[in-house]
Amino acid sequence: MALTLDKLEQLLNEEEGGTLDFKRTQYPFDGADDATKSELLKDILAFANTPRQEPAYVLIGVDDVKGGRSRVTGVDRHLDDAKLQQFVNSKTNRIVTFSYQPLHTEDCEIGVIEIPVQERPIYLRTDFGKLGKEKVYLRHSSSTAIASPDEIVEMSNAPMRQSDPEQTRRYAQQRLIDWHRTGEKRFLELTAGGNRTQWHVPVKNHSYQFSYLISTRGNETLGENSLKQVLKKVAIEVCDIVSTGYSMFEPIGDEVYVVPDEHGGTGEDVFEFNLTTLRESDLWFPDFWRVAPDGRATLVRAYREDRDGYGGRAGAGLSPEILMREITELVTHSRRFSERFDNPMEVFFRCSWNGLENRRISYSANELNWYEVSPKVNHRTTEGIWSVSELARDWSGIVAELGCPILRLFGCDNCDQAYVESLAPKFVIRPRST
Repeated sequence: MALTLDKLEQLLNEEEGGTLDFKRTQYPFDGADDATKSELLKDILAFANTPRQEPAYVLIGVDDVKGGRSRVTGVDRHLDDAKLQQFVNSKTNRIVTFSYQPLHTEDCEIGVIEIPVQERPIYLRTDFGKLGKEKVYLRHSSSTAIASPDEIVEMSNAPMRQSDPEQTRRYAQQRLIDWHRTGEKRFLELTAGGNRTQWHVPVKNHSYQFSYLISTRGNETLGENSLKQVLKKVAIEVCDIVSTGYSMFEPIGDEVYVVPDEHGGTGEDVFEFNLTTLRESDLWFPDFWRVAPDGRATLVRAYREDRDGYGGRAGAGLSPEILMREITELVTHSRRFSERFDNPMEVFFRCSWNGLENRRISYSANELNWYEVSPKVNHRTTEGIWSVSELARDWSGIVAELGCPILRLFGCDNCDQAYVESLAPKFVIRPRST
């Protein structure tokens, strides 16, 4: 909830304590080292863990005045809320609910970090900067301390208060968008310097990207050492359900390697697979993917149709069957991967297609009502959120929601769940309830 000016005035006349802190200058963040950024992380964790009945605030750009009204001095820059959410929640045992907002007052701007009452204790899963893993930080009056064993027990026994589910969802959605964009940047980085992949059309202009994020209770991660074996087993299970021809997210030989998950070389380790820079004779088709231990996956591919000549030439055709088959594989993979976590809740999807404008439907499978048109746009993104149980129970509806917007660009006026199910016998090997 946005901080009002009336509430700000009230806070400026209060003393620092378990629900309030003043910072004269902005926290260093972009370009700062881990030790420096850990000070910001510690403050957020400490307020999140402090027992209270009301939201806590960190007011940045305010000079503390003991015994009087604190003085607004302003800040010269703001923190990016999405980056801050990613930074904090990629390191904690459960999602921390908080927000950063700019606020204009007294002819300048201050930064406001608001931390509502939420489930505790919250701690780091690994050491970071000056902070130790599994240590619980909290506020004692106006200072930060490490919680005693008795205090931790009291937190665990306190009445459970769930974080705002909508805010948790917004955080997960933004995290998936960032992951999707980072995957695209990495793909473009690997294919830069001309079209090193000797493909029929430039891959960077004729490709599509599928991404998903598994939301778990407790912010779970799988062991990095076991992730490769998990992916191999999931690939086998998916192939037993969906006939794909070339599997998504399947670790093959030495082509799988470990890289940091952020484009600038920072972040946690993820597995990456790249078949975008080989000779045409070595390729089935260009393929690139990344998978993170916390349940994020992204894949960028050339259109399979560009190899097989749908529409008469590369870059000219799109097959409804291939489209729905690959989205079915994506949904199946996310379901099987989610089963490796103890408490999976929802799966967030984001799918993007490039190079649509000059394509036409390759054939009108199963008597769809087609018009001979090409899309008026070159790019289309679809997205959605479904519970893990829905991935099995309503798989065809999910596939329709993610894929039918693409076919409608080509003039299909009755693409729906029933159409997906009419195509299913072409690629589903056994009933999807298994």
